[in-house]
Amino acid sequence: MAKNKLVKGKGYISFEKDEKKSIIIALVVSAVVVLAVVIAIICIRRGVGVPVGTTTSEEVIDTYTVTEDVAADGSIIVTNQEELDTKLSASLEDDSIGAITIQSEEEQSIEIPAGDYSQVALNVDAPYTEVSNYANFNSISISQISANTWVEHASGNNIILQADSSHVVVESDAVVESIANISYGSTLAVEIYGTVKELSLEADESISSVSVHGTLDNMSIYSKTNLSLSGDGSISVPVNVKSGSDGSIIKSSIPIRMESGATVDLYMEEGSEGSQLNLMSEDVLTSLYNNTGGEINVTDPNGNVIAVAAGNAESYGEIKEPEEEEQTATGGSGGSSGGSSSTVSSGRSSGSGGSSSNNSGGGSRTAVEEPTTTTTTTTTTTTNNNINTPAQQNSNSNTDSTKKTDTATAAAEAKNKELQKQVNEQKTLIDSLKESVQKLTGNYEALEQQNKEMAERLATKEKEIEEKLAEYASNAVIGYPLPNEGYKELAKKNGAVEFKNFENKKEDLKSERYSSINEKNAEYIVIENLTSDDTNNSDNEGKDSITYLVQLHYYYFKNIGPEGAKTLEWHYYNRSKSVVLNPGESGIFVRPKYDDYDTYLIEIEAVEKTHSEDTSSDENDGVPIIVDVQGNVQRYYQNVHALLVYESDESNKVALGCITYNLKLPLDKAETDMTYKSGSPITITKTEQGNVYDFEYPDGYKETYKDGTLTWIKCLN
Repeated sequence: MAKNKLVKGKGYISFEKDEKKSIIIALVVSAVVVLAVVIAIICIRRGVGVPVGTTTSEEVIDTYTVTEDVAADGSIIVTNQEELDTKLSASLEDDSIGAITIQSEEEQSIEIPAGDYSQVALNVDAPYTEVSNYANFNSISISQISANTWVEHASGNNIILQADSSHVVVESDAVVESIANISYGSTLAVEIYGTVKELSLEADESISSVSVHGTLDNMSIYSKTNLSLSGDGSISVPVNVKSGSDGSIIKSSIPIRMESGATVDLYMEEGSEGSQLNLMSEDVLTSLYNNTGGEINVTDPNGNVIAVAAGNAESYGEIKEPEEEEQTATGGSGGSSGGSSSTVSSGRSSGSGGSSSNNSGGGSRTAVEEPTTTTTTTTTTTTNNNINTPAQQNSNSNTDSTKKTDTATAAAEAKNKELQKQVNEQKTLIDSLKESVQKLTGNYEALEQQNKEMAERLATKEKEIEEKLAEYASNAVIGYPLPNEGYKELAKKNGAVEFKNFENKKEDLKSERYSSINEKNAEYIVIENLTSDDTNNSDNEGKDSITYLVQLHYYYFKNIGPEGAKTLEWHYYNRSKSVVLNPGESGIFVRPKYDDYDTYLIEIEAVEKTHSEDTSSDENDGVPIIVDVQGNVQRYYQNVHALLVYESDESNKVALGCITYNLKLPLDKAETDMTYKSGSPITITKTEQGNVYDFEYPDGYKETYKDGTLTWIKCLN
C-alpha cells in the first residue's frame, strides 16, 4: 500500500503520496469496479441473476400466472362431470359462455348428455379422461384424450384432433360431419360404426388406422401419412390422395375407390378385391402391390384401363427431377466439366422396366497448400545494473577511502517488481472475469435465441390452428333438418320474420324491428300482446284475454362450396330467451351480432298459456309501477324494459341499446348493453300511487345525438 509523506509548506500542512504506486493501484481498483458495474448492469437489464458456480440452461425456470377458471384462450375450464354439467346448463341462458375446456390430469369417465350447445365450442385437454358424447357443439377440439377413447353418439359435430395420440369411436347412432387430424407426427385410430361424412388426414408424418364398419362418405389425405384401412368391406370407401401427400404408404384390406395425385405406395391386401385406382398425374410415381386373389383395375391419366393381376406389382408414371446445371470446376492446371443424369421409369408388368444412368468424369481440383513462412523475432533485453563502485585511491599517504553504494536504487527496483507482480495478478483476475462475463452473455444469448425460435414456432402453430378452426367454422353446415325448408327460400340479406312453420299466425301479436348501431347486438325486436284484460272496455267484449309464451329463433344461411358450385346451406343458429306476455304487455328481444352469413330468418314461436291471471291481487307477486305519472293506471309487473331509439328523420330510425330490469332486484342489477361511466341507468321515484321508474341517458348521448330525437320505448311484463 502506498505510504504518505507529511509535507509542511508555507502556511499549510499536506500529505504527499507516493505517486507512482498510487496511480497503478488506483487504475487496478478502478478497472475491477468498472467491470463489476458492467456485469451488474448487463444482468439487471436482461433480467439474469448472477449465479454462484456453474449455471446450466436447465436451471432457468419460467414463471407463469395460473388462472383457475379461465384458460389462456378465454374458455371456461371444467375438471369433472359436475362442473361440466353446470356450465353446459348455464350456457343455455348465458350467451357469454362461448367455449368450455375439459382440463384434468385425473383418471375419470365423463358422459355428456344430449343437448343443443351449438353456440359453445368444446375443448378437451384431459390425457386420462374417457368421454362419451351425446350432445351437439359448435366444434369439438381434442388436444389430449385418454387412450380408451372419445366415443361419439351425437349427430352433426365437427371434431378437430390436435393430440399426439387420438382414439375416436363413432357409434352406430352417430352421424359426424367431419373429423380432421392436424397434429404433426401424431398417431390416430378411428373406428366407424355409424356415419362419418368427411375424414381429413392433414398431419404430416402421421400414422393412421381407420376401421370402417359403418359408412365413410369420403377420406382426403393432404400430407404424408402411413395409413391402414380395415373393416367389414361391405361398402367401397372413396379415398382422395392430394398432391401434397408424396411419400405416403396406404395399406387396405377393404375395397376402395382411390384418386391419386401424389407419389404413393399402395398395398392391396386380401379383402380389397374390386378396388379401383384412378391416377390423376403422369408426373408422380404410383407403386401398386396386388396381394389379393383377384384383379384390380387401374385407370391412367389418359383414360386407359389396366388390369393388374393377383400377385403382381406394378408402377406407373415417373418422378420428373429438375435438370442439373452443368458445373465447372477449375483446377491449378486447367478445367473440365461433367455431369450425371438419371431417369426413373417403370413398365406395366412386375420386373419389367428400365433405368439408365450415365456418369462422365470431369475435371479435378487440387488444393495447393502454399508454404507458410514463420518469422520469429527474438528480442534480447539486457538489464544493466549499474552499481556504483567507489574508486579506491591508495596513496603513499594515509587518505580516507569512501564507499558509495546506491542502495536506494536497488530497493526501488525490488518494490517495482513486487508491484508489477500484483498488477499481473489483478490483470489475470480481470481477464478471468471478462471470460466469465462472455460465457454468461453467450449462454444468455443462446437461451434467448432458443426462446425466440420456440415462440415463433408456437405462434406459427397457433396461427395455423386458428386459421383451420376459422375455416371449419366458416364452412360448417348444421346437420339436422330445418323446422321448415321454406325458411331457406324466404330468408333475406336483411332478414325475414315468420311465425313458426308459417302456422298459427297470431294476429294479436304485433312485432316491430329496430336495426342497431350498438357494438354488441345487431337488432332489437319489440313484440306486443294486443289482447286486453280490461273488461270495462266495450271494445274487448267477447274477446279472449290470452297470455303467450314467446321465443325467437334465428336461422342463418350461407353459400358454401367451391366456386361455381356453391349451395345455400343452414350455417348457424341462435335463439332468444323466452318471455311471458300477458294481455297488454310487450317485450324486447335481442338478436346478437353475427356476420358470417348471406341471408337469415327470424322465427316467432308463440304458445298460448290459457287466460291471463290476476296480477294485482297479491302485492308480493310483483312491485307496483306507474310509467306515466299523469295517468291513473296502477298494476303489478315483474320486469321493465326500455329501448333507446334515435330518429334523425322519419326514414332513419335506429336503436342505440336497451335496459332490462327485474323489479325485485337492487338497481345495480339492471342489465344494459350501453356504457354508463357513472350512476345507474334507472332511477326510482316513490309516490302515493306507487313507484315511478325513469331511464337515464348514457354519458354523452345527448350531445352526440343532439341533431335528432331520442326516445325511450318502454315495455312491461
